[in-house]
Amino acid sequence: MEAVLAQPNVWWETAGALDQGRSVWCLALLDEPIELPGDTTATLPYLAITNRHGQPGGCTLRATAVRIVCANTFRAAELEGERTGTTFTFVHKRGWRNRLEEAREAVTGARAEMRAYEKLARELLTLPISTRQRELFITEFVPMPPAGLVTDRVATNVEEARQALRAILASPTTEPIAHTGYGLVQAAGEYLDHVRRSRSWETKLNRTLIRPEPMKARALKLVREIVHV
Repeated sequence: MEAVLAQPNVWWETAGALDQGRSVWCLALLDEPIELPGDTTATLPYLAITNRHGQPGGCTLRATAVRIVCANTFRAAELEGERTGTTFTFVHKRGWRNRLEEAREAVTGARAEMRAYEKLARELLTLPISTRQRELFITEFVPMPPAGLVTDRVATNVEEARQALRAILASPTTEPIAHTGYGLVQAAGEYLDHVRRSRSWETKLNRTLIRPEPMKARALKLVREIVHV
């Protein structure tokens, strides 16, 4: 972490532990905010550094746009369907001062991934979405089970989830961009990170920060499909 913090524009943010201390994570701010047309707030790039003790695997660094659960986490690689889950992996060795070059490469890789995300976001902002297409996205993103397999309770849960998505799209956080593909992806992320139920704080943190979230990649795939409908 200290080797990463020695790089330009990188600032310590926060840290914590999971799984009774077996997994530890640190978060650093990459002080190079992204401004997007139509989005009234800046996207802040962060560097998530995670490490797991007692099991194989090195210390990993990945780019993200999440400050724990205060914003949606979208990795460009995740949205495009990559499943490696890491931007850079450090092998456990002694002497962090001898590894500044590795840290520099990791931060450079994170910058490249955030630039890729910015490019993707700008592309999505150019995709107009009609009211009909928006509703199609909602019903496809939260599908109803096949007839004969759905109970009244399941049907109610599905409709509540769909209504939550509609409310997000009409909310101040998303309304200015709700008519674009970018707005649909952001709404899906807000739903997955903040509205969808989780069993515990650790479950929420794992799926918003530690591991790639397949549903976010699916949201992007759906947007690309419905713009042609």
